Amino acid sequence: MTRRLLIAAAVLACAAVAAPSALACTGAACYVQAATLGEAPATGSSVLRFPQALAYSPGAGTILVGDQFSAVVQRFDRTGAWLGDIGSFADARETGRIGVVGGVATDRAGHAYVLDSENDRVQVFDAASGRWLAAWGSTGTGAGQFRLGDNTGAGGIAIDQPTAAAIPVAYIADQFNHRVQAFRLDQDASGDPGHPVLPAGPRTGDVVAVPTPSARWGSFGDCSASGCSDPSFDLRLNHPQGIAVDTQPDANGLRHVFVADDDNHRVVEYLPDGTFVRQIGSFGTAPGQFRFPYDVGVDARSPRQLYVADNNNHRVQAFDAATLAFQRAWGQFGTGIGDPAFTRALAAVADDPAGGVAVADTANNRVETYDPGGVRTAAWGIAGRGPGYVTRPEGVAVDAGGTVHVADTLDHRLERLGADGAYLGQTGYISVNSGYAAPNTGAAQFDTPGGVAVDRAAGHVWVADTGNDRVQELGLDGTSLQTFTGFNGPRAIAVAPDGTVDVADTGNARIQRRDPATGAWTTLATPTLTGPSGVAATADAVYVADTGANRVLRVAGGTSTALPAPPGGLTAPTGLAAANGAVYVADTGASRVLRFVEGTSTWDVLGTEGTADGSFIAPHGLASDAAGATLVVADTGNDRLQRITLTGAPPAPLARLTVNPTGAGTGTVTSAPDGISCPTDCRQGLSRGSTAHLQATAAPGSAFAGWSGACAGSAPTCDVPMGADQAVGAAFVVSGPPPPPAPPTVGPLSGGPPASGAGARDRRAPRLRALTLRPARLRPARSGATLATRGPGAILRYTVSEGGTATVTVERVEVGARVGGRCLARTPARRSAPRCTRHLRLRGSARLRTAAGTHRLRFRARLAGHALRPGRYLLVLAVTDAAGNRSAPRRVAFLVTAGR
Repeated sequence: MTRRLLIAAAVLACAAVAAPSALACTGAACYVQAATLGEAPATGSSVLRFPQALAYSPGAGTILVGDQFSAVVQRFDRTGAWLGDIGSFADARETGRIGVVGGVATDRAGHAYVLDSENDRVQVFDAASGRWLAAWGSTGTGAGQFRLGDNTGAGGIAIDQPTAAAIPVAYIADQFNHRVQAFRLDQDASGDPGHPVLPAGPRTGDVVAVPTPSARWGSFGDCSASGCSDPSFDLRLNHPQGIAVDTQPDANGLRHVFVADDDNHRVVEYLPDGTFVRQIGSFGTAPGQFRFPYDVGVDARSPRQLYVADNNNHRVQAFDAATLAFQRAWGQFGTGIGDPAFTRALAAVADDPAGGVAVADTANNRVETYDPGGVRTAAWGIAGRGPGYVTRPEGVAVDAGGTVHVADTLDHRLERLGADGAYLGQTGYISVNSGYAAPNTGAAQFDTPGGVAVDRAAGHVWVADTGNDRVQELGLDGTSLQTFTGFNGPRAIAVAPDGTVDVADTGNARIQRRDPATGAWTTLATPTLTGPSGVAATADAVYVADTGANRVLRVAGGTSTALPAPPGGLTAPTGLAAANGAVYVADTGASRVLRFVEGTSTWDVLGTEGTADGSFIAPHGLASDAAGATLVVADTGNDRLQRITLTGAPPAPLARLTVNPTGAGTGTVTSAPDGISCPTDCRQGLSRGSTAHLQATAAPGSAFAGWSGACAGSAPTCDVPMGADQAVGAAFVVSGPPPPPAPPTVGPLSGGPPASGAGARDRRAPRLRALTLRPARLRPARSGATLATRGPGAILRYTVSEGGTATVTVERVEVGARVGGRCLARTPARRSAPRCTRHLRLRGSARLRTAAGTHRLRFRARLAGHALRPGRYLLVLAVTDAAGNRSAPRRVAFLVTAGR
């Protein structure tokens, strides 16, 4: 997610005011201790952040879970026991590291294929060790290129390899290219037949294998309104998502390919060369109908079943794979186990005659497994947006009492943690149904908040509410005080000791300042800024992270000077903190945290790239406590906070509470304070000396039989003193037959707004089904529409399923220079660097109310009152309903030419 900080930034050279010195200290030599603050982000703990990719290993002993925002693939056994991770967050397209995970598959040779959707590529790993082996793919529309989507929209991948000796064939659902590509994996970029894509030994460097597609079919076609029975739609797709290969060949020895044609609400069956066979489905809630099916899979039982993840109907449907006859469906909207809020992915048991399927309940952050009859056999997963966890945090602040306030960016909330890391509470729009935060526009509600600061004297919290283009002032408990508009994507905020507020108004390339006495806002006098996204303030100076220019400015007395560059320079610096004569810098692009000593040219490196304590991936926000003894780091790419103790003794570590459910019955155990929600989330850190109140609730057909360990007795409640780590057993026994499962519920819901959140599209959220630009009296271009800087413009047509607010933004498409895995602006010094494509979001946006249905809107080559200069652009449109649920964005390309 570092990329979006650079989207409007041209990289400039910066001059140091003094020659940089050697580093005074590095790593642990610079501080007393580094430790994770709050809950551990992932490793060994089954933490999931919108899982939307599943695969079984050969033999079905292991399940691989591609976790959308954790940027890892986790390995579990069939009971849910954690076995290991593959990958980490790729903030600069590093091989062996992953962006948004959009698909995962395995072959019979022990390889795991990961669809790295954010980076439009496939990466191959050794499934057991996690060792990187190979990769192929880039962004584009040509053969071997992909447009997969970097958020809720993601592609799918399937591997066809009947035996270990057979050459594997990879099928990719190339979502935004509306097609399927198949790759025979027996050659690499050299094009030499027989050269293996998967090497026997390790590879070094950025080696990218690019196999030639052995088949490719599909083009855009929207038949969702009229039905897809017309043969002209046989090879036309509308954002295909999941893909699967049949487990049995047909009479001609061919194994068929099933595609979840998401926006056409159908599943299509093809031969391996793309020949259309048949289809099933239409838009609706009846058996055999779908609402945006996301994934498909075929098991190996006899007769084998085709499973469909019917996403917005919150259910799984099973069909006879040979006849496509409907068999059964299960699931209903909810948050409990067996009630999938959104079924985004599934994996059928492909080589075990018992059959069955694993299902990703994406919005509930769970994986559940079922037998072929729809009976659940296992469930696991801890929500990465639950108490004490964070997802891509970008801002952090520490108040006078030591409470840490976190802008939990992709979880759309402000979270509060104690100095020891214990969860204290959250602020934001909290869905009544899910209990999780979701983007919204009301007071004390947020949309991807980017920065947070504390006025320690007044006891107020200031939040850069980035997605809502505003700044909010809150009480320490999250109570709304004031809201200020007039910003464009503000990313950071700071409060000086006298109460002056400085905001990095990133989209407007300026720092806005609020006078505490008058409340007036002015623009801070600085040199020209390029994408500023960090700010810190002391009694006599303001520090600005001029991200696009790779520099940090000190502004004091009307004069701006650049801090001396550290050894190696700065790469996209963002977060800043200042205390006790030192300036702390999150050097985001280089994945390190630095300290600069004022009045000198001395720099220290507090931590470099990595996943261990004291290491970082794409860190953003920094904050010092009032005494300057502790530095808190928003370790964005590692989905965690780190507390660095600079001087003195760190707080005592949290005491860990673990609950172990036992017995043949079923039930749940919850806790106050929040954190325990067993049987999936069964451990939480609590402040030492606190007390945890546990509540056991038996499921229908079961009874609570009593506690063991740190609790005793058969009462359903228990208080656990947390002076040290504690373990509690909770026994449930069978008391009678469970009630029959309820039929799938897909009709209108009650009880408040629907569940939503980052990466979880609600059943009633707006859905963009089409987006086209029709030039007005101008010749269409291959890339979309051609518009003149003056003239009639073009007609924008779009179709939505629900009413709300449509937001239109524009991205300029430019040729850049590939430098160290990053796509930077082309300069004379970079003229020999490989070419790449940069998407730069322009300042400003247009918002309009829209009802359900098809709409027409005239679009001229202007944005925010300014004419677009000639060039290539993407128009981006998304719709948000009244409850804050957002559609996935749709993009359409256009050209701008000079004159009429």
